Amino acid sequence: MTHKPRYLSLLGVVVVTAVFGYAINNSRPASSAPPAFLIPSFEKSTGEGSYQQRFINHKADNFIHSPSIAELNGGDLIAVWFEGSREGAADVQIMQSRFVAAENRWTEPTVLISRESTARGVGRYIRKLGNPVAARDANGKVFVFFVSVSVGGWAGSAINWIASTDDAKTWSAPKRLITTPFFNISTLVRNPPVLHENGVIGLPVYHEFLGKFPEYLLISDAGRVIDKIRMNHGTDSLQPSIAPIDSDTAMAVLRYAGDGLPRALGQITSNRGAQWPKPQALAIANPNSSLASVATGLVEWPLLVVANDTEDDRYRLRMYVTDASMRQWKMIYAPDASPNEDGKLYNIEADPDYIKNLMSTVSASAMDDAALVVKNRVCRDGKSCELQYEYPTLIRASNGHYHLVYAWNDMLIKHVVFDQAWLEKQIAQP
Repeated sequence: MTHKPRYLSLLGVVVVTAVFGYAINNSRPASSAPPAFLIPSFEKSTGEGSYQQRFINHKADNFIHSPSIAELNGGDLIAVWFEGSREGAADVQIMQSRFVAAENRWTEPTVLISRESTARGVGRYIRKLGNPVAARDANGKVFVFFVSVSVGGWAGSAINWIASTDDAKTWSAPKRLITTPFFNISTLVRNPPVLHENGVIGLPVYHEFLGKFPEYLLISDAGRVIDKIRMNHGTDSLQPSIAPIDSDTAMAVLRYAGDGLPRALGQITSNRGAQWPKPQALAIANPNSSLASVATGLVEWPLLVVANDTEDDRYRLRMYVTDASMRQWKMIYAPDASPNEDGKLYNIEADPDYIKNLMSTVSASAMDDAALVVKNRVCRDGKSCELQYEYPTLIRASNGHYHLVYAWNDMLIKHVVFDQAWLEKQIAQP
């Protein structure tokens, strides 16, 4: 067997490192001004306000992570997530479920994307799948963007996409999004895109190879990258969540992945995403975890954020609103939290039905089995329980209702829906 000289291998490493090093340290604004953000209008909410929660899936057998949600026609919704024996395992698949508004229920989850279907679509070996993101454009076309890896870990990721023109009933074959000119790797997606005029999609993405930093992609409805805008340099910011406030302005919150004080990061663009200032540390803590955000339409509190506001774990998920400068923050509600304020293990000996009560919206037929699985996985010796609520995604539907999904102890997907009246009522409380 012949071997390439070692210096050729080293040269290859040097070239790859130099290329990515140059990219990390040389960012640019948009090559031309992006179209204006599309800002939807909503009917004024009336009444006392509504807040409901339920689980999308009812079996807790697998590892479940990174849920996303998008609106469909007639009040229906689609939720997607990745599921398998563990994160990064070969058996991970992208799952889907549809909320049927007329029946007020989520359908039984089914496989949407597999390693095999992705490999056939993009014409290359696929080692593992990751974060999916569902979205619908202004013309009703539904997209699912998702992460795949052919070699190595998440730093070697690429973004792929599928599309549906019949309200998520049938889908195109997977295609790869061309995001980098050299190797087209190290780009991941996590949070929903935003819409610009002229059919342009703004997709927030991030990198993990030789740095951790966010970018903003402008994409045509045919899946072609029109432009790529760097949102930050460096090694400490990930998974931007972007919410347009008006036709020119958008606010972004980011996961902090640095070694300093664990605080979420924030940015505001005033030129349609063409340029982004350096992210600033916000008032809320962030334990290196994903955040979600959406515009509220309120002048005083224009942005709603859902986040783990702890410094060292993900045992609490809270809702905040912030002002237009992102300097003033108000906590308004906690969708889920461990009974122990400090996040320490919660002993359920005095309350043996605690886990089952948490899962009250799981279907009766699946309750006993699911509760037992959850208890065995989160409770040591069946007593001391470690609870986690993470990776929220937040959207606002055309009727003005907010939809929140998140991973519930990495076993179930929880869906929360509330209206503007409920939100404003929470904000008004002292």
